[in-house]
Amino acid sequence: MTALALALLLIGVGQAEEPAPPPPGETPVRVPWQPTPYLRPVVGYSRFSGEGGAYGGLQLGATGGLALWKAPVLERTRVLVAWTTGSLSGIDLRLGSFAGVEQEWWGLSFGPDLFWNRCSTAGADLLAPSLGLDFPLDLHLGPEKVYALGGLVPAVLFEPARRADEALLGHEFGWRAGIGAHFGRVGLNLQYSRRTVAGGALSGWGVSLSFQGA
Repeated sequence: MTALALALLLIGVGQAEEPAPPPPGETPVRVPWQPTPYLRPVVGYSRFSGEGGAYGGLQLGATGGLALWKAPVLERTRVLVAWTTGSLSGIDLRLGSFAGVEQEWWGLSFGPDLFWNRCSTAGADLLAPSLGLDFPLDLHLGPEKVYALGGLVPAVLFEPARRADEALLGHEFGWRAGIGAHFGRVGLNLQYSRRTVAGGALSGWGVSLSFQGA
């Protein structure tokens, strides 16, 4: 396992919440070119399997930043702090900056996401503490109420022991796909992800809540 394994767990994948673009209806009130602050909780559960077994964890934390919008361009910064507890435990700290296009029926975003994280299970380190940099490319398709999610996430890791030689691009490479729905100010995302990590592949499902405004 490597850095993005924990990232996927903590962000509801991935990410878990974030770093994917905000789905339709989740973006704060849009005033053209005026920075709009946002602050939201991070809540989710994910379960992944790999060569070392199966691991699950509840994710709790907070994310916030600034969104800057002028149709159809959306830019945002994001700070995230999240903890995972369960058979898998750890912490994930992130600072990202993303830009993209946001339309009524689709959206696309890309940007660097700097992170520091660590992860352990049964008292043994799965991920030694390390800095890393994700480069997520994320897409959503569909109306505001129900939509499809997908993304590609290459990563650069600063800890050599956490690099995967088999990665298609970067030190790790993964993809994710799922569906999302909004019920008033609360959204529900269900997502499957697969990631090439040191020692093999990590795959699994995650469910997360998203919150409008705040």
